[in-house]
Amino acid sequence: MKGGDRFLERMTVIVTMIFTIFMIIRIGYLRIGLLTLVMCA
Repeated sequence: MKGGDRFLERMTVIVTMIFTIFMIIRIGYLRIGLLTLVMCA
C-alpha cells in the first residue's frame, strides 16, 4: 500500500502543478487581452 500512497502523492503534486501553470497562463492571456483592448480603445 505504501507504494500506492507514494504514487497517489506524486499524481496529486503533478496535477496541482499543471493546474497552477494553467491558471497562470489564463491570467496572462486575460492581462494581454485587457492591455490590447485598452490600447485599441
